[in-house]
Amino acid sequence: MKDDELIAEIEGQLAFQVKWKRIMSGAYFTTAALGIGTSAAATVMAGAGDSLGASILAGGATALFGLEKALLFREKWTHHLNSAMQLEALKIEHQYGGLDGAKTSQRFAEILTTYAIRLPIAAQEKPKE
Repeated sequence: MKDDELIAEIEGQLAFQVKWKRIMSGAYFTTAALGIGTSAAATVMAGAGDSLGASILAGGATALFGLEKALLFREKWTHHLNSAMQLEALKIEHQYGGLDGAKTSQRFAEILTTYAIRLPIAAQEKPKE
């Protein structure tokens, strides 16, 4: 594979990681901020005597925090961030650090394999024996 093609492959994967890093970052910070806001509002409403409004907001906060935990937004955000930084470092090392094409290709494949293996997913129940 020619150097230009290899760099193009790395940049394509880097663009993918950056896109998903932004999506997961937005999802994490949005659910966390909304969860904190609805939880605080529920506390204020309960203090003001509006038990129905407080319980609705508390339920909403619980749902938001549960959604974030179940979908692992924070973990996926950090995973994409780490993968993007590894790819960026590989690109720089190839272009400016004297890493040859064969070694770059090998490390690129390792980064992609590691990405796939370590992608955060919800724990599955172990089958009963």
